[in-house]
Amino acid sequence: WMPMSDYLGSLAISHIAVNPNNPDSVWAATGDFDTSGLTSGNTIGVILSTDGGTNWEVTSLIKDPTFGSSTLRKIIINPQNTDNLIVAGRRGIWKTLDAGKTWIKVCDSIITDIEFNPLNPNIIFAAMGQLYGGGTAGVIKSTNFGDTWQVLETGIPPKGQISRVEI
Repeated sequence: WMPMSDYLGSLAISHIAVNPNNPDSVWAATGDFDTSGLTSGNTIGVILSTDGGTNWEVTSLIKDPTFGSSTLRKIIINPQNTDNLIVAGRRGIWKTLDAGKTWIKVCDSIITDIEFNPLNPNIIFAAMGQLYGGGTAGVIKSTNFGDTWQVLETGIPPKGQISRVEI
């Protein structure tokens, strides 16, 4: 093993996603999602390597005013169009259609997990959680790769009893 990130501003990584059509394209979600506090863990948004992890660059998510130093949980790459990605974390869900050049915030919930349907990547399920009295526990679903979301009836108590939901 050889360290590949000694010179990055943040070494806290919550998730790594590899482009299914180009394994040299590697995305990483920064910030330690599992530490306490909304902004704990160093985060510089989403970073990208186009050479299999040798070199890394910061995407523009860190500059989005809605990002607010969110610790991130997970990245989803659309296997049908790998320029389309979703990233989720403690301050919501963001979507890019241009491989990280620009991001759009599409959900404002605390997201503890996110998965897409492998047969139809436009269908995405996201788990919502609570933290220090903020947020609501539950599951939301999108059928248009994150453009819109609906809350599902799950029976999960929304307040007070559940802090983290996983899919």
